[in-house]
Amino acid sequence: MSARQTCAAVGVCLLVVSLLSAGQMVESARRMELGSRRDLALSVATKFDRVSHFLSLNRPRDWANDALDRDVGFEPVVVGPTPTIDPDATASTSTTTMPTPQSTTEPTLLLEVTTPLTPPEREPTSPGRGDPTRPGTTATVSTPPPNQVGRRTPSAEAPLVMYVGGDSMARELGESLLALVGASGVVDTDLEYRVSTGLSRPDFFDWPARLQEEVTDRPMEVAVVLFGANDGQNLEALGTVLPFGTPEWIAEYHRRVAAAMDVLYAPGRDVVWVGMPICRSASYSEKLRIMNQVYADEAAKRPWVRFVDTYTMFSDTDGAYADYLPGAGHELTLMRQGDGIHWSRQGGDRVAQAVFDLVDATWNLPG
Repeated sequence: MSARQTCAAVGVCLLVVSLLSAGQMVESARRMELGSRRDLALSVATKFDRVSHFLSLNRPRDWANDALDRDVGFEPVVVGPTPTIDPDATASTSTTTMPTPQSTTEPTLLLEVTTPLTPPEREPTSPGRGDPTRPGTTATVSTPPPNQVGRRTPSAEAPLVMYVGGDSMARELGESLLALVGASGVVDTDLEYRVSTGLSRPDFFDWPARLQEEVTDRPMEVAVVLFGANDGQNLEALGTVLPFGTPEWIAEYHRRVAAAMDVLYAPGRDVVWVGMPICRSASYSEKLRIMNQVYADEAAKRPWVRFVDTYTMFSDTDGAYADYLPGAGHELTLMRQGDGIHWSRQGGDRVAQAVFDLVDATWNLPG
């Protein structure tokens, strides 16, 4: 075979592979940060996908997805009632490798975190109509609310209905929380996490719409949500791209966070919004500080939302990132996975305990 024939054969093989995986190419392009590179990649991938569908080359992948009951375009999703979790397993030092969030370019940050919060009381806004406020204040942990008059006592026959949802960070938190509430025997919990999602890209996955479906479909009494790992990127609003960290970006992110919180509102329902922890990358952590402040600001306006600040929870005595932190017995314990972002099992246990304490303060869970 001549060199020309070899090159032609390789080209044909690459073309066939591209057509067979065109759907995945489209999803990968959709996950890219907004900008000209994403537009070009999405345009090329879409053309391949159209040809693939025309030639029915997408069928094998679609059949495989149907056979595996796989949600096309998203990585691991866990949805369902409380699984059986071995409490001893949650104490293991082994960790699971989690995907790293979509990387983004590092913009110049325009805000500095300085002033402490004074939480005001606030009535809920209508979904989608947040009240952007001045960012740049120090996030604090919401104190547990007192036991509220009229709250029922959960039982094995009528368990408390809890939902845990968010991006990939919700996995370790959710599994640890499932172990805690499972021990009480009076909590029915669903865990749902979707990798590479957040509030920044509703064109890829619309979390407020998903949460609206969830609260419509089931009688949820406690919602625990976590976003931010993939939101440190530019936003698109009304056809305009808003660079991360600008006042316009902050205002739009306030609006989106407010909309998500308001979707979850219902009389008697508690919402626990978990903030993002400090991470190994200083520039990435600075993005998370800005987003955490938005969460704290919006939660402070809503009596039904409790904010959990994990940024300081996972900082060392100098306020810096550390893989190992003192555990319950003051021994150094691995709190993070190898990517310097996701929690280890012990890290998940720590934040889950903080969430459990908030819920228990209101509902008096046994155990």
